[in-house]
Amino acid sequence: MSLPTELTELFNGDHVDDACGETFLLATVDEEHLPHLAMLGIGEVYAPSPTRINLALHRGTGSRRALSVSRHGLLSVVRGGAAHQIRLHVRSEHLGDSDGITCFTTEVVEARQDRAAYATLVSGVTFELRGDLDQTLARWHRQVEHLKLL
Repeated sequence: MSLPTELTELFNGDHVDDACGETFLLATVDEEHLPHLAMLGIGEVYAPSPTRINLALHRGTGSRRALSVSRHGLLSVVRGGAAHQIRLHVRSEHLGDSDGITCFTTEVVEARQDRAAYATLVSGVTFELRGDLDQTLARWHRQVEHLKLL
């Protein structure tokens, strides 16, 4: 299974600056079958190909622990007027750089698109960065460069 072209292009590492503010939801389930939801930014998701997605998660989070244990996740993206749900299977896990992240190499198991004839999704969850925007964007660029090496 593979990602739609628009998502492969979105996550190709070239859109950290212009997709800043978009949120991508990663759902995981831990060993006690409890759900976890991570809100990822564009600097934490990289698709080196239509069949693979590399993720950067903060080490101390429940989502990182759950993904490590279950080895499965669901990435939800709103793009192009549709909701996309991408089922992922973890292939490998790596310590990230000095920013306190753990990186995951995942395989796209299934990619579904949900559209309604009577409505168009115009956005998903969005955010506005506080503080030093340049510092955050620089960190995201570093993370994407690290994800490219996996």
